[in-house]
Amino acid sequence: MLARWSSRINLVAPTTLADLRERHILDSAQLLAHIPEDARSLCDLGSGAGLPGLVLAVLAVEFRPKLCTELVEADRRKAVFLREA
Repeated sequence: MLARWSSRINLVAPTTLADLRERHILDSAQLLAHIPEDARSLCDLGSGAGLPGLVLAVLAVEFRPKLCTELVEADRRKAVFLREA
């Protein structure tokens, strides 16, 4: 999905799509360790492709169930992508 949308609205650099897992997903995931255990909210401003916010939101379901994640994106096209994701 990211590759398909990215070709139309430039979510991530085309050269990084081949390394999506390492370059974007794992990079985003490692941030969870830096969020305080008692944090209740997380806001990803300028979410774009949902990195790191979407990845952290998915991980929070399992590892930080009380953490509420919000993605904020001003670009309407990217916001539509985030809703679809």
